[in-house]
Amino acid sequence: MFIEEIADITQGTILTRIKDTNGTTFKAFTMQQLSYYINASDTPGQFNEIIVNNDKIGNLCIAKENDILVGLSSGKAMKVSKEDDGCVVLSNFIRIRLKDVERFDPNFICWIFNENQDSQKYFASQTQGSARVSIIPLSFIKCLNVDLIPFEQQKKIGIIYQLQKEKVKLALKKEKIKCTIIGKELFEIYKNRNMEEK
Repeated sequence: MFIEEIADITQGTILTRIKDTNGTTFKAFTMQQLSYYINASDTPGQFNEIIVNNDKIGNLCIAKENDILVGLSSGKAMKVSKEDDGCVVLSNFIRIRLKDVERFDPNFICWIFNENQDSQKYFASQTQGSARVSIIPLSFIKCLNVDLIPFEQQKKIGIIYQLQKEKVKLALKKEKIKCTIIGKELFEIYKNRNMEEK
């Protein structure tokens, strides 16, 4: 089953078409947030604040809770949380809005994009042989084949995937703290040695 059969798929808004110096301020998702979600970075990304021309607000691609955002340069996905409901999706993302979250689990779909080996091969075939950053076409994402398993199994995979990501985040945080402590200890040794020589 293609993912376009179970979801409405839309490319984000092109910023230059809606921004203005006067208008309404919105928060927009960033690639740094996606990097943090998939544990490619240990620094939580911040929203970009954009000013939107009031006449163009109706043209915005807005995220809702449980939407899935896919980075066009990476093919990686993140789930929109309740706190991020109402933020703007810009054109470096594709928004996937599942038609029925009682049948299709968003965390499972993120796992399909981020970890499933078949999906990795599929996206690699799009970017293969190019040294530059490739942009994955919307049509390519729409045709991603999703082998849907029973909903309870989807949920189980989705929950385990989220727990695994949290475990990795904690391990990265622990390692960062450990490196900071060691760095301070080494500096103390260095400083004390200099004082002894004086």
